[in-house]
Amino acid sequence: MIIPMTITFRESLEMLLIIVPLLVYLNKMDRTDLSKYIYGGCISGALASVLVGKILISTINTLEGPIHQLFLGSMMIFLAALILYSIVLVSKDNKNLTLNITEKYDVKLKGFSLFLLSFITIFRESLEIVIFLLPLALADPLNIILGVVLGILLSLALAYIIFKSSIKLNIYIIFVVLTLILIIIGGYMTGEGLALLFPAYGKSVELLGKLIFTIPLLYIFLKRELRKYLKK
Repeated sequence: MIIPMTITFRESLEMLLIIVPLLVYLNKMDRTDLSKYIYGGCISGALASVLVGKILISTINTLEGPIHQLFLGSMMIFLAALILYSIVLVSKDNKNLTLNITEKYDVKLKGFSLFLLSFITIFRESLEIVIFLLPLALADPLNIILGVVLGILLSLALAYIIFKSSIKLNIYIIFVVLTLILIIIGGYMTGEGLALLFPAYGKSVELLGKLIFTIPLLYIFLKRELRKYLKK
């Protein structure tokens, strides 16, 4: 349950940090009449991601035997590679974590622009959740559902605290902690993926995969964050 909860929490929080400031921005500009386009984009994006996920699950269920095992193993390695890419190659600066929507995007108060921004945001992040949880969902769907629901509720609670209370939270630190957890999850997926691809080696290749992924990535990430801290 920890893995789906963490992934859902992180992706849902990213959605909220775009959608909620956008709604606040419309309210400040006295254009709440355009909010319906944002809600429409959010609903359409969520439905589209669910549809894609359903198609993927239906396709995977047609696979049997070694092919099914090969697919799951390859998918886990691919997901670990995505985590590696997002941490090592995609360095998000503080501007991307600002709550001021006008600093992130050139916001145009037009219905189609707001709908498109909302749709792309929700669809992209929701699809990431679907892809990340797809290999796990086939094995234990109940825990996945509980983890997803809990992750969404936690992200909503944190977003409420950020936008409604006087508590000033450092969003960057939150994402640093989530990234550390994702590194551990990436190590888990690497180990599980290698174990599925090379079942003859069993626990040995699984442990090796976890160590190869986790140790270097933790070193690179912590070194980068420490360098940023020392510069400040």
